[in-house]
Amino acid sequence: MSSDDAELILASWSRVGKDKAVGYLPLRTVEKILNLDRRWIESYCTERGLQFKVFGQDETCIQSGAVYIWSEQQLNLLLGKHHLHRDAHLSTNEFISLIAKRWFTENDDMMSLIRAAFADED
Repeated sequence: MSSDDAELILASWSRVGKDKAVGYLPLRTVEKILNLDRRWIESYCTERGLQFKVFGQDETCIQSGAVYIWSEQQLNLLLGKHHLHRDAHLSTNEFISLIAKRWFTENDDMMSLIRAAFADED
């Protein structure tokens, strides 16, 4: 794989903390295609002031598992603006675990928050 290919794949993460609050990549992509390990992910996130969590395939709706990274500050702001589940406030960790575990349909009430977190304008 060329460095340009790797940069293209990592583009989802490179925007986190800048113009989006959350990014993820399938665990298979991270480990098998990019050949990145947990130490690299931890270093990448620490340098940028980001959080991360690795979900195994039995912990997420992503078939191979997934690695989510997020900006605590940006995600907290978004969560504060969106009132979910009768105004119950989700922590950033609860939100990340929720979106990792469940595949949401387009008409789900959570989708506006999920789109905002991923900076998805569609």
